[in-house]
Amino acid sequence: MEKWTEYNEPKRLRKFVSLFVSPTAKYVAVAAGNRITILSKEDDYQQSYAIFNSSDLGTFSVGAWSEDDEILGVVDDSDTLYFIKFNGEVVAEITKKHLKISSSIVGLYSDNDSDMHESYSFTVITSDGSIQQIEISYGQGLATFPKYICNHRSHLRNNVFCFDHHHELNLFVVVHTKSGMYVLGLFSQLFAKLE
Repeated sequence: MEKWTEYNEPKRLRKFVSLFVSPTAKYVAVAAGNRITILSKEDDYQQSYAIFNSSDLGTFSVGAWSEDDEILGVVDDSDTLYFIKFNGEVVAEITKKHLKISSSIVGLYSDNDSDMHESYSFTVITSDGSIQQIEISYGQGLATFPKYICNHRSHLRNNVFCFDHHHELNLFVVVHTKSGMYVLGLFSQLFAKLE
């Protein structure tokens, strides 16, 4: 307790901070401003395993791990997607323009099948309810553009502002507004609303 008595006045953070934890907590990414620090369970999260610095001055507020692939997907406030290996190396960077979306990204999750060995995929959810799955091949450099699965593009609800996904149960919850009211929707992986 003595350690905490020194902090009578809480410090104000000048940077927006986000925390992205992989499903089994093997990796933790701490995003502060345009910098992401990756920590590993191997050393009890004591030292930074890798650091990624974005050349843009944006902040990261949306992200998800594909733990089996050791890939972190994150979105900055300009809606640019970054796919980063656990060692801090950028695998792919995709701008909002290339995604062909008009609304801001509010959710991102990994939806890899353990049988997929040639690629990994993430699903993007936008505030207008659009869902778009992105597939990226292993070994693909930044020069090659990701392969998209456009036929998985569908819509949830308009005005989505909060989202969460449960990987094991293949369920996700969406909070959206309708006629000025907050509405909670529970959906299955197949995007069919549950009764």
